[in-house]
Amino acid sequence: MTLNSRRSRFDMPDFETGKAARKMRKMLLLSTALVIVSGSAGAASAAQSPAHYIDGEFVGKPADTIWGEVQVKAIIRNGTISDVQFLQYPSHRRRSELISGWALPILRSETIRAQSAQVDIVSQASITAEGFQESLASALKQATK
Repeated sequence: MTLNSRRSRFDMPDFETGKAARKMRKMLLLSTALVIVSGSAGAASAAQSPAHYIDGEFVGKPADTIWGEVQVKAIIRNGTISDVQFLQYPSHRRRSELISGWALPILRSETIRAQSAQVDIVSQASITAEGFQESLASALKQATK
């Protein structure tokens, strides 16, 4: 072995060793999980013009999922969905908190973009996303003219 081919642990890139490696794997897993699975319902709703709703705040019925209840409040301003607030969501386990922490903001922004409950399912949060769609649909039904 020549001097140039020998490597010490200090020559290794940070992502190959200990704590940095775990952090890199976690970041890779989370970034992979943020991929939104494209569905035909999401594509169809994006092609439609925004729905017009009655202004106000409308609370959806709680949707019972295997990970816990999901319940949202839709806030309608000027006939469009301006915000979605999460009243209940899976958070009883550490993993549930982690998934909800990154999935709920995606569902919220997709709803505002689509102006509908027919949003794309978020990878690795499909059950929570389905509960979200169910609760949001009941809230938007109340807001329909």
